[in-house]
Amino acid sequence: PAVVVVTPAGEEVFHRLSRDFADRLSEDEAIDVLRGLGLPPTEQAPPRPGSAAPGPKAMPIRAMSPYYRGAKFAVTAMKRRFPATGDDADRYIAQMDRYLAALSYLKD
Repeated sequence: PAVVVVTPAGEEVFHRLSRDFADRLSEDEAIDVLRGLGLPPTEQAPPRPGSAAPGPKAMPIRAMSPYYRGAKFAVTAMKRRFPATGDDADRYIAQMDRYLAALSYLKD
């Protein structure tokens, strides 16, 4: 994943190219970058939801919680074995915690 922030004048003011799918900019970090621009908020129409039907390869919502918990605990175990991974592991664990919290808003 990559995040690139471009001002309305076309100037690139931030970019981050991640190493892999687990190395992502957190939502709070992205918002801080955008707030740091000091631009006024914009107005836009609310999004129109599309089809709510999952695709054929979609993970069922009921399977997401055990998946995220498993990923979290696997990384916790790896961090204990390999302490040098501490910062990366902590970011990944925090990401799984955010995903688990977001699941409370979904219904299967």
